[in-house]
Amino acid sequence: YAATIFPFALVVSGLARRQYDHWSTSGFSWTLFASLMLGAGIIIGGFWAYEVLGWGGYWGWDPVENSSLVPWLTLLVLVHGLLVQKAKGALVRTNMLFAILSFLFVLYATFLTRSGVLQDFSVHSFVDLGINNYLVGVLVAGTAVGFGLFATRFREISANPVSIRHLNRELALILSMFVIGAAAIFTFVGMSSPIITGIWGKASQVDTTFYNTVNLPVAIAMALLLGVTPFLGWLDERAGAILKRLSLPLGLTVLGCVIAWVAGVTTPTLLLFVGASVFGLVSNAAVAFRQYRSGWATLGGPVAHIGVALLLIGIVGSGSYDTTSQLMLKAGTPAQAFGYSFTFKGVEEKPGMKPEVQIEVSDGKTTYLATPKLYFSQQTQAMMREPSIKILPLNDLYISPLDVQSHAGEDHQHNPTFEFAKGQTQKIGAYEVTFARFEMGNHGQSDMMSVAAVLNVTVDGRSHELKPELYFDKNGERQMQPVELPPHGAMPAGMPNSRIALGAINVESKMALLEYIDPMNQHQEEAPQLLVEISSKPLMMVVWTGVVLIVLGTLVAFVRRLSPVQEHA
Repeated sequence: YAATIFPFALVVSGLARRQYDHWSTSGFSWTLFASLMLGAGIIIGGFWAYEVLGWGGYWGWDPVENSSLVPWLTLLVLVHGLLVQKAKGALVRTNMLFAILSFLFVLYATFLTRSGVLQDFSVHSFVDLGINNYLVGVLVAGTAVGFGLFATRFREISANPVSIRHLNRELALILSMFVIGAAAIFTFVGMSSPIITGIWGKASQVDTTFYNTVNLPVAIAMALLLGVTPFLGWLDERAGAILKRLSLPLGLTVLGCVIAWVAGVTTPTLLLFVGASVFGLVSNAAVAFRQYRSGWATLGGPVAHIGVALLLIGIVGSGSYDTTSQLMLKAGTPAQAFGYSFTFKGVEEKPGMKPEVQIEVSDGKTTYLATPKLYFSQQTQAMMREPSIKILPLNDLYISPLDVQSHAGEDHQHNPTFEFAKGQTQKIGAYEVTFARFEMGNHGQSDMMSVAAVLNVTVDGRSHELKPELYFDKNGERQMQPVELPPHGAMPAGMPNSRIALGAINVESKMALLEYIDPMNQHQEEAPQLLVEISSKPLMMVVWTGVVLIVLGTLVAFVRRLSPVQEHA
């Protein structure tokens, strides 16, 4: 975050001194540095959530996550704009604007996460720290200084006109700026929806499907530009010459689409997404191979763009074809999922070590012991879980413990559980149950967070809305609040009503695990049980390879800009 102040300060200094073009010389290096630092921070956060926190994914379109993404995207817009400014002397005003915006978006992100306005809408659950006046004051001051100077000096800033009438690299870079800027705008509107809707009524937020829907065409356009731009020069190009250069990438793209179709990517939009990403990957790989002879310092752009293409391909696999199942494992009794057998062996606790949940995993040929961790953290005052991840060539087997229930020596009612996707309908006993959505709140107390599953229950021709809750106390421990199901005609006289409870949730995939408490089906259960989430996550290695290459390419470009001999962009 802090690194974004460098391009902002250089622009403000240039505006104050009426030196409108000189800032970009050192500003290019500092913009690359800021994008490197912020991009690496976002990536490390995603890796931490996936590998350590057991959230089941690396990105959930949470408002707090999005607040860091927006300034990174505007920095990337600025990087491409500075390339045009250096080569053609154009976009001087535009680049100043995005340098200012990037820093202001960081201040806005700090306000969102530290003011408490998102405490009912973010799984990160930041609360009001009592510093809102300072946050707003800094944001207003930064806006007044940046935009105030920009507005008063606007007419004095001169630049060469852009050339967009002919197909060349300048046009491609400007289109890239529009595409990345569109992603920033869509994400900004989505993450700000609680504030925007709160102006006219009850505050609410957009669903994660909003981000996927609006950013899918943006990502396709981005991938296509990744494939075309490396083969364009700064001078006007003929279409025939460009197509000749693109013949090999286009041929390999068709092959990639065929492979994706065979692998199960049959949705037209996703197949187009994969094809565009393969096109960008092949084109930049060819350019990187060609430019390698000129030295490693010229590989920053191609390497970063290869990383972007790999990341897009990995997003399709890990995001659209991720499959998850929640199992209740009774100690010593195997359960099946994804072609594997899982057997809960118990919990091993060693002095000074985090408790390890021991799960024997077998595919019928080989067996290994998975040891995810589930423990209470004194530092965060919450239950923490660290998954066990088996890295396979094409997918990860992801095992995350949710809860250990030990009932030895106690009367316990063993209840059947049912996994629901959002909108799914299942038959439970005499009831037809539809899971509509989640509702989040604070359970009437500031130190408790509550999640309710909104259920539509139909029995005897009548429909009822029920909201079983799962809430977390100040120690981070989970507690269920079951609700009574309506009576039905087949119930014996005097029999108490059945109940239904929300046992576990998966916010990212919108899954709910419901527990059916039937008074007619009671027995003693003494063996400990483990509630565990098992996932098969395709192409995760492709995702991590892509993000590493993005950081590496940006680092190479930054180091190149520090060189006393500035090479042509």
